[in-house]
Amino acid sequence: MKAAGVSPSPGGEGRGEGERHTIYLAHLPLKTLALCLLLVAVVGCRDANVDVDAGKSGDADGGTNGITIKVSERDRDKDGKPDSRTEQFFRDGQRVMVVRSKLNAQEVWVVGSRGYHVGGKTVLIEGDDDGDGLFETLVVYRTDSDDFEVFTREANGSVRPASTRVLEAHKKQSAAFADFFQEMQASTNHDDRTIEERIRRTQKKIQDAAKEMTDENK
Repeated sequence: MKAAGVSPSPGGEGRGEGERHTIYLAHLPLKTLALCLLLVAVVGCRDANVDVDAGKSGDADGGTNGITIKVSERDRDKDGKPDSRTEQFFRDGQRVMVVRSKLNAQEVWVVGSRGYHVGGKTVLIEGDDDGDGLFETLVVYRTDSDDFEVFTREANGSVRPASTRVLEAHKKQSAAFADFFQEMQASTNHDDRTIEERIRRTQKKIQDAAKEMTDENK
């Protein structure tokens, strides 16, 4: 069993959204808070925000499905080429699905996570933690709170609850993100050194929790 290295975090695109984005980034290199902070302050980022009417892009129903896709590409290593991609799917203006991908060694886009939304709230995220095409980690959310459960999908397709230790590790990561964003919102000191120190502290908490997941799976 493999568990995602990063859990849902707070902050972002409305209640029930930002706190659930972090697992989307679990497939990215290093799996650190610094990557999640791309949601807040991106360095070396190139957004290619392209609105595409899915019906006009060759969908089977001939352009009447009412789905719009917004594609964002980011150049995280500043080499002039995008290396991560986010596709947001909207129905009548409301987000219903988010797919996040990265370029592999063969420069092919590989999906790392998929998020599913109902009524503006995230209800399910599934993540492919090691890029093998199997979405091993599923996180299911309550729509009326920030509570969530974690499940593991096996190679044979079966799904079972993650261990309590893995769930608690995810919750520790979620709490670390919540503390970070709350501290940032409450503080008036946002100089680079202070922010870097907060990032380091939060990063350590996240890495410690990720180690607990790794140890669980040995």
